[in-house]
Amino acid sequence: VPANGRRRAAVAIAPAGARPAFTSVNPAVATVDVTPTGVVVTGVAHGTTEVHADEGGVTLDRLQVTVKDPVQFSVAFHYVCDSAVPPNCSNGTPSADEMRSSINRVWERQGNVRFTGGASTNVVAPGDLGAAVDWTSPAGGEWNTVTALGAGANYNVFRVWHYLQDGANSNDAANLGVNTLVGDNTCADGLGLAHETGHFLGLDHPDGFIMTPCGGRVDRRVSKAMVDQFNP
Repeated sequence: VPANGRRRAAVAIAPAGARPAFTSVNPAVATVDVTPTGVVVTGVAHGTTEVHADEGGVTLDRLQVTVKDPVQFSVAFHYVCDSAVPPNCSNGTPSADEMRSSINRVWERQGNVRFTGGASTNVVAPGDLGAAVDWTSPAGGEWNTVTALGAGANYNVFRVWHYLQDGANSNDAANLGVNTLVGDNTCADGLGLAHETGHFLGLDHPDGFIMTPCGGRVDRRVSKAMVDQFNP
């Protein structure tokens, strides 16, 4: 739950006639209110507590609650062309606002990490980079040519026409440090950029959920264990 934010939880009550009272063990960390379908928990301050469902002096169930402070990073988006004649260029979609929103839908809602700014620029890389921007081991090659074009944000996203890693397909996206390259044909589930942003936050494929590579990923979930790594 974000500090100064709210999260809803559905509640199933059995037997149907029961009327439990919901209380927060530590209202200085989080408070709880009843809704028609369950409860809403409001974060007050960083920390952990529990919400108890009590009836007749008996605790029927507990909901563990962790309240997280906000973390903020600036992000900038760069639409790349090279200097070939005619040039190779990203198709220019989606917009910077759409990309920033797709990142925040995952990381702000589940980890209280907000990406702000989102300025977009058209940049031109020197030389003919060919049919794809290719990372070449060990130094990076064309990756370095492209990422040198961005500056000024905590996190830089470069939209390119296609991306390869040592000549091999890599789901048209990759991250290294503060830079992510995303091609025009990323993972069909639409979560490629959010996945790469997870790498920027220090997560990796064994963390699972949203960090599962394209083809095995089933949803956009972020576990508490993952959040604890970048927003303790």
